[in-house]
Amino acid sequence: MKKYHLFIFVSLLPVFAWCHSGQSSNSDNISIKPKEAVSLRKYSSFKNGKDWAPAFEKALKECDCVFVPKGIYYCSPVKIPSGKIIQGSGSNTIFRPLDTKLFIVNGSQREGQPIAKDIVDFSNVCTLKNIKDLTPGDDIMIVSQRNSMLKEGMPGENYDPDWVLGRTRKTSVFFGEFDNVLSIDGITFTTYHNRVFPHYFKDNSHEPEPPTEGFRTRKSTSVYKLEMIKNVILRNFSVEGTAKCYQVISLKYAKDCILDNIHFRQGIPCYKPDGKEYLTLVHAYLCRDIIVKYCTSTFSKKMVSYIWNLKKAYVNFSKYNIFKIISCWDSGFDSCTSNCATHGFSITRGSSSITSITGGRCYIRNCVSSNNIWSGVTVQQGVLITELSGNKVTASGQGICCAGRCSIIRNNIVSTDLPFSTHYYYTHIETKQNGQNVMWGGTGGIVLNEGYSCGTPSNHTIVENNVIKGFYTAISIRDGYENKNIFEQGHITIRGNKARKIKVGVGVYKNGYNKTDAPLDLRIEGNDFVCL
Repeated sequence: MKKYHLFIFVSLLPVFAWCHSGQSSNSDNISIKPKEAVSLRKYSSFKNGKDWAPAFEKALKECDCVFVPKGIYYCSPVKIPSGKIIQGSGSNTIFRPLDTKLFIVNGSQREGQPIAKDIVDFSNVCTLKNIKDLTPGDDIMIVSQRNSMLKEGMPGENYDPDWVLGRTRKTSVFFGEFDNVLSIDGITFTTYHNRVFPHYFKDNSHEPEPPTEGFRTRKSTSVYKLEMIKNVILRNFSVEGTAKCYQVISLKYAKDCILDNIHFRQGIPCYKPDGKEYLTLVHAYLCRDIIVKYCTSTFSKKMVSYIWNLKKAYVNFSKYNIFKIISCWDSGFDSCTSNCATHGFSITRGSSSITSITGGRCYIRNCVSSNNIWSGVTVQQGVLITELSGNKVTASGQGICCAGRCSIIRNNIVSTDLPFSTHYYYTHIETKQNGQNVMWGGTGGIVLNEGYSCGTPSNHTIVENNVIKGFYTAISIRDGYENKNIFEQGHITIRGNKARKIKVGVGVYKNGYNKTDAPLDLRIEGNDFVCL
């Protein structure tokens, strides 16, 4: 056993009114009826057979806080309006979904209005061709004409290298962000905040031709008025999963909402209506300021075994992504737990429509994730400024896997009991690609992958003060599998980490398409690694 101490610099060219009676948010013994709440049982006469959804609908029309006493409640989908609270008595309040979803917190999007002239970079002033019914205070979403995944054409003209957020094949996610209207003067309005991204242009004349088929394009930057569902709180209950309910809690165009102390249990595989196997317990898409805390996902021993026996290939890569935030801003998971998944906690971007946008300023903090086929904590491309801190990941192929730009990965504990010989999709030790043998790095404790998990010259991706044990590569910087999904530049600082029972401390791995000398600014400082 050799011990290495690395001191190396490498340069390679919201506020809510709770309706409970003083119990702590993570208590499982809340049995006192909340003040100013109405019991769901008062509306039992509105049930449709055993289905409590009509009773919920009636209760939510008449009161803001619905208390659900202990018991078992069969329920078809319940749409929740703004300002409503559903609170159970703890884990003994049990919901059994009757359909594909249980609770739906969905707002809507108005027709987009194109801008009349380019937005000055990082300003808060915008001019539209038609202001329509926009008023001060309105929630809006600004969507650029620029695809955050493209790096074709000329730098400075067609793209800025410091603002490329990914390079996956056939993926369209446009730069975009949320804000509120501050004031209006004719067809010009100001917002509360300055723009996060540059290059919000009035037309797509600066955009390059997409490199392959499958990319979507936009003609101009547009502004969308949003009717967001706000201030919804769901807390203190359990959900027993079924084979049919593949998306238990769904949020879209939601803002300032809290999911607190919710316990999910799953004992059987789950399927979408089209027959594809899939399950997400919390699915937030195009949302702002969503807090998910003290929530747990527990798969039965039989279910854990079933998932681990699935073929470890791309076809099964995302079947059980349990806690998932997509194209959201200022949202995250805190003190949640998952005992099995393909990926436990994920922050990612959408790519299904021309109004899918990049995400930013999200977080995964103090969460525990185990028995993940791939990663316990995941950040994908098209995401900016993510905090991953204080998490614990065990018994997984990868601990933390981050492809988001300008991330902070700090004070996490990751370990695995998988052997160094583990060799499947994304944990390959080596493969043959593009006519050459490629080292991939095997299992990874902390993985910066797919080329744009880097920072910028002024805002490095930081990997610091993490504890890593048992992985082939403790901290792995590796390309993706695709021909464009490579490190073309990077600004990464790795410092103060401790690793034991590893094969490699820090590994930089290229795929078979990466034949260039990337200007990778990699700083490795003050780490403590023990390699076997």
